[in-house]
Amino acid sequence: MIKVKRKRDGKIFDSNMSGESKLSILAIHFCTSYTLVEIQDLETKEKQPDIICDPIGSTPNPVDFIATQDCDEGEFV
Repeated sequence: MIKVKRKRDGKIFDSNMSGESKLSILAIHFCTSYTLVEIQDLETKEKQPDIICDPIGSTPNPVDFIATQDCDEGEFV
């Protein structure tokens, strides 16, 4: 199972498909300088911004973050 922690509030989203979790990962998009995680928060029922995580094995490129400036920061746990 994959888990991502959103830094601003500490909520942990996971890829558990059993329906037990209200904080779900919908999709993960890999890029060379960041990883974008689409999430769904059924607790608040509000649209959630995507979470951007640093890539594993490479260094983030500041130019790429122009397109992701409205996203939250997070980390894989």
